[in-house]
Amino acid sequence: MSTEARALHHLQKSIEINPHFVDARVFLAEYYHRNKEPDKALEIVNESLSNGLKNSRLLNLKALIQLEKFPNEKGAEETVKDALKFAPKDVESLHLALKISSIYGNTKLKLFSIEELISTNSASPQLYLEIAVIKFKHGLIEDAKKYFELVVELMIDDADCLVQAADFFFLCQDDFEGQDVVETIQYIRTLLSKVLSLESTNSHAKLLLSFLELRQGNEINALNLMKDCFEAGFDYEKYFLEFYQLSLKIEGRKKADVILKIGLSKPETKGMAFFLLAKQMFDSKNKECVRHSLNAIFHLARVLRLKIKRYSKLKNNFEFYAAKFNLTDIESLSGMIAESYLVYYQFCLHKNKLLKVKALKGYKFFKFINP
Repeated sequence: MSTEARALHHLQKSIEINPHFVDARVFLAEYYHRNKEPDKALEIVNESLSNGLKNSRLLNLKALIQLEKFPNEKGAEETVKDALKFAPKDVESLHLALKISSIYGNTKLKLFSIEELISTNSASPQLYLEIAVIKFKHGLIEDAKKYFELVVELMIDDADCLVQAADFFFLCQDDFEGQDVVETIQYIRTLLSKVLSLESTNSHAKLLLSFLELRQGNEINALNLMKDCFEAGFDYEKYFLEFYQLSLKIEGRKKADVILKIGLSKPETKGMAFFLLAKQMFDSKNKECVRHSLNAIFHLARVLRLKIKRYSKLKNNFEFYAAKFNLTDIESLSGMIAESYLVYYQFCLHKNKLLKVKALKGYKFFKFINP
């Protein structure tokens, strides 16, 4: 008889002698689970629990098996909650709850799990980052600030974490209680300098830095940083309009038109590029502005529908601060669509009356849209 077979025999014998020997039941259930016999493991767990032998390890194992066997059901979530009621500070249960809450999108359970792990000094630095992001999305800015500051201390050599912290401080720079904005901007610059010293080509850091430069009137620096981001193919949508307008102002029409041409080839910026073209053609009294304004309306409306859908989802998940920024995007897109209708209306002013009325209705609708 092999060592493993003898161990199995002893466990079974122990349970026969003492059916209430919880540890033996746990070891036996874990043995079956480890050897890919989940049904046998679950049978032992359920029998133990029905006999009043409640144990966090048994409940954790049941939740794990439920997660593996029935991933489309939420039995695992309920079981791990039972485990936490039985032993709220059990680290194994908390880690399992964290895993399950991430899979099923249960933010409340996830937040509870991370906070309890932090209270038991069992949280990894990554968990501090996760709770900071959750607090931020839910609009708990001061709490998020506290955790992001801890993240910076704990992960000072992790460029991704530092840039997320910089992003947070940049977005919330006007919302902190009792903190000077100038002081916050200097802190953001320090974080971004550290990121770029770790990763000199980090486009996210360069984009944030370009927005800081733009806010402080350093337009040439902002343009050069945006160029780096654009050439790297980084998130065109976030800065396309600013990049085009800076290039037009500093470098002239010819170079700005190159940006416009690239914008027309990208799904995420096509609507904005058509919008800019429509305005450009309208200013030069070119009838092509009508075609470009219609293209702008079509492509911008497609993006707008997606943004409104995301806004509703964020509100339903109580992610109010994230919803706030999404609303800013909605307002910007609506404004561009309204202006595109206005271009169309003004050019068609002395022509087809029906088209003129439709264009004016479209302008008024998108000018005052409210998701």
